Amino acid sequence: MELNELLQVAAKAELIFMQESDRFEFLKSVTGNWNNHLPLLLLALRLTDNAFERTDVVELGSGLGSTKYLRDYCGERSRYFNSYDNNKEWAEKCGAQYVDDWDGAPIWQSCGLLFVDHAPGEHRKVAIERMKDKAEIIVIHDTEEGGQGDYRFDTIWHLFKYRLNYNKTGGGAGATAVSNTIDLNRFRGLSLGQFTFDND
Repeated sequence: MELNELLQVAAKAELIFMQESDRFEFLKSVTGNWNNHLPLLLLALRLTDNAFERTDVVELGSGLGSTKYLRDYCGERSRYFNSYDNNKEWAEKCGAQYVDDWDGAPIWQSCGLLFVDHAPGEHRKVAIERMKDKAEIIVIHDTEEGGQGDYRFDTIWHLFKYRLNYNKTGGGAGATAVSNTIDLNRFRGLSLGQFTFDND
């Protein structure tokens, strides 16, 4: 068996294990396109569980489709988790820390996983650029082709060595994981949940 085939077999085995050991129901909780980023978050969490010193999880933009899952997962594994939001109502509803100015907030620290889903959408690429070498994996929401927001993600993809898309063309919201340190590309063409990475 060639090396690429061995890597593909190992990647498939990892995904099967994640599916069978999904205690926090990341996969079962997907109820539509609004929260179909959960499988990609699960993958990123598992891949950063042993990311040496950078295991913290940071969320920019709290919500019902992510905050509880990230908090519960991190709580069980003694991983530091913090969620930030610039909407007071959502911050209170989800137990996130309120920030009134993304750029001035003291939140730009090294971490294992950064989840980017905050408003205004135009700031997302700013956050991604700022964290490209500080986060092991960055998961970005609303990256589907032809999406409604003017996020300009096409201007930041070249900053990353590895990129994995989820629900790229499947209608509704998509998500993308990027990294400069963890090989996400080995999961291309494989499935976790309802979509096949980079194919749907």
